[in-house]
Amino acid sequence: MKIVIVGGGTAGWWTAGCLEYNFPDWDITLIESKDIPIIGVGESTVPQIGTFLSNIGIKDDDWLHSTNALKKFGNRKFGWRKGEIKSHDWTFWWNYNKRFEGWAKKYRKGEVDLDSLNDFYDPKDWAGYAYHVCAFEMGKIVKDSCKNVKHVYATITEKPEADFVFDCSGTHRQFVENRTIQKYEHTIIDRAYVGPHKLVDLPPVTQSIAKKYGWQFIIGLKNRIGSGYAYSSKFISDEDALTEFKGMIKECGFTPMTEKYLHFKWEPCVLTNPWSGNVIAIGNSAGFVDPLEANALFHIQHGIETFVKCFKRGFSAKTYNKAVRIAWNNTVDFITHHYALSDRDDTEFWRYWQNVDCSKTVWDNYLKRTNLKTNLYPDAIWATMASYFDEWEHAPF
Repeated sequence: MKIVIVGGGTAGWWTAGCLEYNFPDWDITLIESKDIPIIGVGESTVPQIGTFLSNIGIKDDDWLHSTNALKKFGNRKFGWRKGEIKSHDWTFWWNYNKRFEGWAKKYRKGEVDLDSLNDFYDPKDWAGYAYHVCAFEMGKIVKDSCKNVKHVYATITEKPEADFVFDCSGTHRQFVENRTIQKYEHTIIDRAYVGPHKLVDLPPVTQSIAKKYGWQFIIGLKNRIGSGYAYSSKFISDEDALTEFKGMIKECGFTPMTEKYLHFKWEPCVLTNPWSGNVIAIGNSAGFVDPLEANALFHIQHGIETFVKCFKRGFSAKTYNKAVRIAWNNTVDFITHHYALSDRDDTEFWRYWQNVDCSKTVWDNYLKRTNLKTNLYPDAIWATMASYFDEWEHAPF
């Protein structure tokens, strides 16, 4: 098989590494343009990222010591509830034998507090931690592991001849054949300011702080802090959002390492058919919705791993596209619940979410997402969400 990968960022090199590992006899070429910069921001991840790297022969010890990555043990939430005065950590605990239900009965009687939910957490458990990483470095570590991938610097305008072309060109979608997109009703986050800041001591968790028109993330690496403000242009201008973000940084006491923050704009959507013809879109080429809950790198992983499984089993593009859409639907569903379960109503942004009722569906997801290894967001995470937002009306016990 002759394979051409267009794009040299994380999506491109993860695709190259995964294909080379699974199909060592394939002829793989990665074409990268020097005219298109690679985005290398601080990113939070989910535990499955470590599994992906391990599955292609890259263990933690092979890369953690040589990059600026750190292990992440959860997500610290603050400001998502009206009048909140204390943050709460969402850790990677798992709901073995429905143990959450016993805890919930005690909690609702006032016998235990919300923080005690994390007593279930064991960092040595299955997928007990994730990572804070530099996106650029995450591409490089897989690049360095590739033995036979041909790496070409070139700017191309015509689709290359190959059995498969993997389009990893980001939102350019340079060679995507079917550009039909799927939008979601409540995906209104479509802008972000991000930038590096000088290192200070931070807890080993991603901080997700709800703000007036979106949310702020704070991610600690070994050599710096990555922070950004994801917001909705429906409710605030870019200029006002930048002013607000600078105020957040000042409040945190961070020192910027750049004179100008990166500004990202996107249309929240995914391709209806990321595999069309002989072109497979991976990464931002396939879609991007909202960076909440560390989903961007996971969908690169899921996209390429799903292709490998489909190809080995002889499944069609139709099967692939359905599987990828399901993963995106689950991510969007999880993100939507974050906003809709909040009782904040202090701005038009938050009042918008007061009209989206997720009080029952949070428990529906708890009941049907019981398999740890087939659900990116298994029942324990839905349980944490319902508990954090004090949503018990439709609890099934």
